Amino acid sequence: MKRPRQVMRYSPSAGKHTLHTVERVKKRRASELRWGQRRFRRVMAGYRGFPRPKPDGREKP
Repeated sequence: MKRPRQVMRYSPSAGKHTLHTVERVKKRRASELRWGQRRFRRVMAGYRGFPRPKPDGREKP
């Protein structure tokens, strides 16, 4: 998705609208200590299938 690199925003220090640069934030890695990730790793260990449901419309005919 295309986003503008600069936007006009109100600057309290300048007291008027000025040009601000927009920074695109990247997704960071999921923390291994979070409860959902711990549960996922626990379920994946051992003789079991994938714990999450298949997305709709992705199954083979």
